[in-house]
Amino acid sequence: MISVTDILHHFTTLFERWLPHSADGEADLRQVLDELESAGEPQSFQAVVPPVVEEWLEKSCVLPCLPQHQALIQALLEMGGSLRWFAPSADYAGDEMAQSYAFVRLIGPPLFGQEAAPFLSDNVIAGFTLQAPNILYPSHWHLAVEFYDTLSGTGLWQIGDGPFEAKPPGTLIHHPSNAPHAMQTTDTPMLNAFCWVGDILTRPVVAAGCCSRLLQKDLNEDMAESERSEFSLKPTP
Repeated sequence: MISVTDILHHFTTLFERWLPHSADGEADLRQVLDELESAGEPQSFQAVVPPVVEEWLEKSCVLPCLPQHQALIQALLEMGGSLRWFAPSADYAGDEMAQSYAFVRLIGPPLFGQEAAPFLSDNVIAGFTLQAPNILYPSHWHLAVEFYDTLSGTGLWQIGDGPFEAKPPGTLIHHPSNAPHAMQTTDTPMLNAFCWVGDILTRPVVAAGCCSRLLQKDLNEDMAESERSEFSLKPTP
């Protein structure tokens, strides 16, 4: 039977393969791997599966994938419905995003009112994201350094004001601290492995004009209340 420890092992192996190819992000990725490799025993957690996961996780797991992804995807296919997934609130980036995107953390601290991940860490967050077809995750940024490896589905990715570019499975995507980025799915769902390192406690910000916006914790306290939107990623009941 697949366990969350097995998933963490496959996840670690996946990003270990990227270490020689991570260029400017090598030191950050090495820190992530050190945390993954030193993770202790998992704590107990309750499964939460939002509708987007029920509808699209299995479909994303049977899409064509690369050999190095097969073990991890198979583990997710077997255990994905037993993990604690989170869906963004409508205040984050609109109703459509709230219904069409979810993520699960394998490792990390209690964060933004959420419970801690199965494996505790104060230094990194790592797990998976699932994005339904034909959905835009609008331009946003955060202080944390971020890495993605697309497991299945080919999304269109934008960094800064650059063009959207197709990133097929097996692409390492590196977002430096505070680099604006956006993701658009096409006619298939997109399943990604991701990790955060650095300032993982500061809340992301969605670009003005892109649905709602999020505030970093250190923004000016006297900003007009109408411009505020509290970051709220919480389990779907």
